[in-house]
Amino acid sequence: MTFQARHFGLTWRLKARITAYDRPRRFVDEQESGPFKRWHHAHHFEPDGAVAP
Repeated sequence: MTFQARHFGLTWRLKARITAYDRPRRFVDEQESGPFKRWHHAHHFEPDGAVAP
């Protein structure tokens, strides 16, 4: 995926690949190109106990 993000007053363009996927619990994305030397971002999801409408 390619996206733009604004942090610290600067706009960054990044390209990342999903490298791990365990729906609906977690996924990991890692930068392929962008401003950082290495970027490994893990997303974890847990139920909050709320009932969806």
